[in-house]
Amino acid sequence: MPGKFAFSRSREAYVVETDYKTYAIVNVSMLKNGMTLSALKFFSRTLENTDKGLKRLREISEQIGISRDNVFMLIYDDTCVKMLKKDNL
Repeated sequence: MPGKFAFSRSREAYVVETDYKTYAIVNVSMLKNGMTLSALKFFSRTLENTDKGLKRLREISEQIGISRDNVFMLIYDDTCVKMLKKDNL
């Protein structure tokens, strides 16, 4: 499957959706104690203007059975963004 990555026998990730410019939504799964655990992760190139991607994250979460109560946005960390801007990358 294009966009699928295996990290070990028990972990894999695949790109669910991306617009190739601003965001990517990745499904990460792992096998632990005989159970498969999954999480959707949202990656953005910037901290601004992520409304379209966040909307798609919520829609995809609901489509695969993750309720809105189980969608969490972690605190923004702009360390990487600042480094990229500093180096003009």
